[in-house]
Amino acid sequence: MLQERHGATAMRVSAANGRTDNAGMSGILDPVISRFATVVELEPTIEDWTA
Repeated sequence: MLQERHGATAMRVSAANGRTDNAGMSGILDPVISRFATVVELEPTIEDWTA
């Protein structure tokens, strides 16, 4: 999310486990996710980490 304040631009990046990851996480809360202009969900593979 890009935000301009006092002439400066900032980018915020967030990461969380998915609801199906069984990590004790229920995803990013709706009030928080609504503040982002774009939400991208990535599906990593083992090849992504070993290339």
